[in-house]
Amino acid sequence: AGPVRDRFRERLDDVVRRRRGDLVVVVEDCTDPANAASVARICDAFAVPDLYFVRNRTPPRFDPNGEGLRRLSASATQWVRTTALESPADAHETLRAAGFSSVASVLAHGAVALPAADDVAARSALGLGASSSKLALWLGTESQGLSEESVAGCDACVMIPMVG
Repeated sequence: AGPVRDRFRERLDDVVRRRRGDLVVVVEDCTDPANAASVARICDAFAVPDLYFVRNRTPPRFDPNGEGLRRLSASATQWVRTTALESPADAHETLRAAGFSSVASVLAHGAVALPAADDVAARSALGLGASSSKLALWLGTESQGLSEESVAGCDACVMIPMVG
C-alpha cells in the first residue's frame, strides 16, 4: 500500500462515514429507468444509502437491481442500495420493522412544508420528535402522485417547496 492508495482509502472511509442511515427514499410506480437513475443519483448526492421502488398501479419497465439502472445512474447504484417491493403494504411493513417513520410527499391541505436545510425543525413540524430518528420519504409519479394506499400508510404528509 502506497501513499496514493492510502489517500484513496481515507477518502473512501470518509464518504462511507457520511452516509445517512437515518433517511431513505421510497418511489412508488417509477416505470422509466431514466427517472429511476436520476433519483438514484440524487440519493447518492445527498448521501442517502437506500432507495426503494414500490410497485403498485403500474409495472416497471426496468429491473431496480439490474445492469441497465446501474449504467444509467452513472454508478450511483454502487453507493445506493436499491430494493424492489411488491406493494405499498409490503413497503410500510418493511420500513416499520426497520424503525422508520414514513412521510408522504403530497400537495394536500395540512401537509407540512419542509424547511430547506433544517432536519430538526422538519422533524419537529412533523410531530415525529427525536424518538423517530429514521425517516422514509415517499415520492409518487409526476402524473398521479402517490396512491391513497401509500399516503394512508404514512405517519405524516409533507410538501417540498420548489424554489427554482
